[in-house]
This record gives sequence, structure tokens and C-alpha cells, in this order.
Amino acid sequence: SFSHQEDSEFFQTLFAEIVEGDRNDFQVVSRCKQKSGNIAWWRVDMRAVRPADSSPFMIAVVDDITSQKNDEERLRRAKELAEAATRTKSAFLANMSHEIRTPLHTINGMAELMRDTGLDEEQLEYLNQIQFASEVLLGLINDILDFSKIEAGRLQLEQIRFEPVKMIEDA
Repeated sequence: SFSHQEDSEFFQTLFAEIVEGDRNDFQVVSRCKQKSGNIAWWRVDMRAVRPADSSPFMIAVVDDITSQKNDEERLRRAKELAEAATRTKSAFLANMSHEIRTPLHTINGMAELMRDTGLDEEQLEYLNQIQFASEVLLGLINDILDFSKIEAGRLQLEQIRFEPVKMIEDA
């Protein structure tokens, strides 16, 4: 009579199996109706005791686990919210990375075109600095994009040639 109507049939089936001797014990977590009308959660441990020299009886231990269930529900909702925030952040990073890469590619392309226009030594040095800075920014954006792919589980590894001397010179 205390069981929540959606859990009552399952509880009654387990109880009947003990009474009929098909089962010796069970443990069940079930919702129950309180006098106030609120729903609570109980963990019920029930065991049949069938002594040879006296009448059989049952022992039941009922533990109110409502606060534990409420905590679990709060944690589940917080986890879902955190996962949604992570997905949103990853999507934002991917979109922003693509939006920033487009003008950087334009800067690099225009710098390459300018290189062929007969610049003096000082202008060529400025152009080299522009290209270097845009390549560094492009590398940073690619790293951010890779990070968002890692979070989304969509990162694909690639094999590229690595030249340590050139990297040290660039540094």
C-alpha cells in the first residue's frame, strides 16, 4: 500500500515469490507514497526466515534514500548541463577558428602577391614579418580547431615532415 503505483506491481511480484518460497530474499529500490502525498525513495531489503521448529516469518529493513536519489538527480542534471556547455564551447571554437582562418589566408595570399612586385630591402623585411606573424596566428587557430575536434571526438591524425633545424631557426 505504500508503493508508488508504477512500482507496486514489481514489488508485489517479489513479495509473492518470497511468500510462495520461490525466492528467499530481495532488495529493491522503489518509490513510495508518504502521508503528505510526496514521493520518497526507499531501499527495501526483505528476507524470508523459515525455521524448522517454528512458523516462517519475514524480516524487512527499509531505508529512506530520498536525499541520495535527489542528489543523484541533481548530479545528473548538472552533468547534462556541463556536457551541453562543452558542446556549445566546442562548436563556438570551431566556428570562430574557421572565421578567423579565412582572412589570415587572404593576408598570406596578398603577401605572396606583393613579394613579386619589386619591393626594396626594407619593404621585403616588413612583408616577411607580416607573413611570419600571420603563419603563427594560423598555427594557433589550427591548434584551437584541433582542440575542439579532440573534445568532439573527431580529431584525425596526419603525418607531416618535421624539420627540427628549421623549427629552431624560426623560433
